[in-house]
Amino acid sequence: MEKTITYGRKSINPKGFVSEKDSIRYQEQVMEEYALNHNMEIVAKYSDIGYSGANTQRPELIEMLEFLQNEEEKVDVLLFYTVDRLGRDLRNNINLVLQISDLVKKIVFVVEGISNDYEHFKMFLILKSIVAEEERINLLNRFASARWTKVTSRQIFNGAKKPLGYVQKGEELRKATIEETKDLKEIQGLEALNYIILAYLSNQSISQIAKNLSRNFGLTRSGKKWDKNSVAYILRNDIYAGILSGRMKGERYEVPTNKVEPLLSKTTYEFIQARLKNTIKGRQPKNNALALLSVCIHCLKPVSQVGPLISCPECKRSMEIEDISSAVERNLIDYLLGSYEFTDKEGYVLKGFLEDEARSAYQGKKREGYESLLTLINQGKVDVIVVTFFNRLARKSEDMLNILLLLKSKNIECISVGQGKRLSMMSHNEIAIEAIMAEEEDKNLTRRIHTSKGISIAKGEYLTKPALGYRRTANRSLEIVDEEAEVVRSIYNYYLEGIPPKEIAKLLNTTQAAGRKWTTQTVEDVLTNPVYTGKYVKRKILEDRTVEFEKLSSSEHEPLVDEEMFYRVAQEVNEGRKKRGKKKYQKHHHLFKGVLCCPQCHKMINKINQNYSKY
Repeated sequence: MEKTITYGRKSINPKGFVSEKDSIRYQEQVMEEYALNHNMEIVAKYSDIGYSGANTQRPELIEMLEFLQNEEEKVDVLLFYTVDRLGRDLRNNINLVLQISDLVKKIVFVVEGISNDYEHFKMFLILKSIVAEEERINLLNRFASARWTKVTSRQIFNGAKKPLGYVQKGEELRKATIEETKDLKEIQGLEALNYIILAYLSNQSISQIAKNLSRNFGLTRSGKKWDKNSVAYILRNDIYAGILSGRMKGERYEVPTNKVEPLLSKTTYEFIQARLKNTIKGRQPKNNALALLSVCIHCLKPVSQVGPLISCPECKRSMEIEDISSAVERNLIDYLLGSYEFTDKEGYVLKGFLEDEARSAYQGKKREGYESLLTLINQGKVDVIVVTFFNRLARKSEDMLNILLLLKSKNIECISVGQGKRLSMMSHNEIAIEAIMAEEEDKNLTRRIHTSKGISIAKGEYLTKPALGYRRTANRSLEIVDEEAEVVRSIYNYYLEGIPPKEIAKLLNTTQAAGRKWTTQTVEDVLTNPVYTGKYVKRKILEDRTVEFEKLSSSEHEPLVDEEMFYRVAQEVNEGRKKRGKKKYQKHHHLFKGVLCCPQCHKMINKINQNYSKY
């Protein structure tokens, strides 16, 4: 039976169940039935109640991930009730699935009946996550609209928690005096509130007020220590001036009401706000300086123009401006400086380019220009990015989603010249479709390339690097290189004389045969390469280093060894490799495994390299 764990989350309420716990039990029951029907053994159950799907800091989710990472015996299957139980944020869902995929063999969404071995799983996950995120946004908008209606039409307080120092009396909020309540905590809250106001008006600093509150009144209502933020939040709260406020569709609204007993007069409240604005430093204003788009790809320092050269003052590298310009696609320059009148309309100046030549968009770490761009983004030095097409950034759907959503979250504009699109004008749905289309286009391109290769191979054209002993002619056929051919023949002769590949490698190294260094593996590669039979045969190397052969073309070239002899030698080499088998490493069990934890984040400490010298 496959080892399985389940994960559920709050908020689904089927008929007959009203509480969140009942909802979780219903989810667990459905997943248990699925496990029973598919011969799975549930070894652990996890569920989060009362946590938003947009929040990844859920206790049970974190505990589940730690369990998967630390479990010595790997879990086979992870069951989710639905995609929206995993989460309601597109980007978080993709990152969580990628992380979990490395920890379990199979991920299943039970209600949808989809697992990660489904051909179009990636597209399904993206689309379902978009729907889940849109549902969350619509739900929040409905709540905000209902709250706005209640506040503006009936002038009733509609917050999740009553303000500190107040009690609810019907539709009214009143000060928590002895006459209004017998709850000592509520009365003490009013005393703390009065102290905050009076102390601040007496020129005490917010830090000092927080210290005195912790010493004289204990913890906050949420069980935390008083700090500057909690004190400042109360001083900014306009409910104490008898004003109901909130946000609707990004716009702030304020509604004076007689159903909240004010603690402050309007004049006193405005005085406190003016003083807070002048004395409390909030978030630093955004730096609207022009982004430095032209940097050295070696040291990431800004470059400057020195005469006809673009030069890096740090590493002293330089390049002619004309050479840089010729490496950039013409339509990008035309777009920036011509048809769109970019500099005039937007107020930006083209500083330079980051590029990756002859690099697949499937690659990440090997693309120097792309890595430099990510560094500049994280350093906050980019305001606008211009590309010919969005798929120049990435080809994998998850990679493109991550980079475009990152740019959107940081309010960085990205303009696609060829498509005439701006990132700021695109919804999450459009971004997801763009990412899916980029990967599908790449798959179609790969299929076309493979088809084209197959046609060329069928014609007898040799497309890869020629093996030792051959060179490729102008019409892509193979011809013998005499010196190298003698080395190949000598390797076969040595082997037929009973000399093992390891000793053959030593003999070849003493004579520096073919001007290369020889090892047991390179000798065995020659002994198992079917090209020396004069026929185009595909060689597939398996995990145990054994070799399979598949004939690809009826065309032939001049052979170096006899075909019958080759397959006899190749079979012997394969058998030798099977006997040796794959090298097994002894599992490391350290004395402090599962005991030591990080003093900063309290997570377990694990090895970070193969020789176990660092943790």
